[in-house]
Amino acid sequence: MRKLTAFLLLVTLILGIAPAAFADELPAEETSGPPPLYVALGDSIASYYGLQKGEGYAELLCAALQDDFPGLTLKNLARPGDTTADLLKLIESSKAVISGAKIITVSIGANDFLMDALAPFSRAISLEVSYKAAAPEIAKVLASTTYNNKFQDNLTTMHANLIEIYTNLRAIAPDAKIYITNFYNPLPITDKQLFFPVEEYIMVANNALVSAGGFIPVDTFNAFFIAGGKNLSKFDFENGLVDPHPTKFGQRILAAVHAEKIAGTPRDIPEPAVQPLTRAEAIAEICDKLLADADAGLIKFPPITVDMTTYAPFSDVPDYHPQAIQIKLAAAIGLVVGVGGGKFLPDAVASPESLEQMQKNVERIFGAPKQ
Repeated sequence: MRKLTAFLLLVTLILGIAPAAFADELPAEETSGPPPLYVALGDSIASYYGLQKGEGYAELLCAALQDDFPGLTLKNLARPGDTTADLLKLIESSKAVISGAKIITVSIGANDFLMDALAPFSRAISLEVSYKAAAPEIAKVLASTTYNNKFQDNLTTMHANLIEIYTNLRAIAPDAKIYITNFYNPLPITDKQLFFPVEEYIMVANNALVSAGGFIPVDTFNAFFIAGGKNLSKFDFENGLVDPHPTKFGQRILAAVHAEKIAGTPRDIPEPAVQPLTRAEAIAEICDKLLADADAGLIKFPPITVDMTTYAPFSDVPDYHPQAIQIKLAAAIGLVVGVGGGKFLPDAVASPESLEQMQKNVERIFGAPKQ
């Protein structure tokens, strides 16, 4: 049945036929009135983690839908590391933005159980066990009652939060179409020992997504399966990598399957137009690297003397801003001071001069980088 479903979907994509299931999707938008708004919600999958700005599926999707929704603009509120519980909080603080949305995509839930899911792989790598030796042992862990019970507990929490997420979004944006991205298998299908055990868990998780309310599901699971999984994610256990995030090619697949679901028929996905970093994105990249270096014991952070839960150094950086946490941290340690008047201008393009000053501040606080 799985092979037949995958084959029919592949034929649909090749021939450009719109399945009957797509009949209730959005019609082409009229040009009168304000431009339509697309709000992307979620975690690192939607926030182009590990790639350049413009290479993520949300940005590619917005560009691909311009003929269907002239003037479509994107507000990407996705934040790396967010769980469904985190998204609930963000929605509450972002009502003003979300209320104007015509299209909402939600890519969330993986972080609810990701650490438990990756633990067997990470442990094998930390022990420097060969793939050949580790794969059968990991398969045993995945089949264990203990692992399954942890997964079910996390899944129950995720499912309950997703129901609340949909309810809240529907109340805030009653006219919006709300899509949810199901989970894909980050392992390549060529990994015969581990691909299918992992696949079984993902299928259970996807069933939970479908039953979590009125979301319109976007089937990235089958899209990745048809493409074979190779080079779609950065997961390469054989070479010591347990990163499940999409590659640039994987992000294009995500954009394509979303565009077809929303528009009703396949859409060309334009080449990514890499965009300059904003001031917020630049400082977020710097802070993330500093935190990674601190975790590795390479640097030591100065003492933080403010209460980070209430600290609000800049009036134009609300808590729901995707880089709010990093901006607060940077201000707390003296890495940034803003532009005056209690402002930071987070969404302004980072000039070469500001980037240079940020690097000078890093060296002032943490010392020159070691060669």
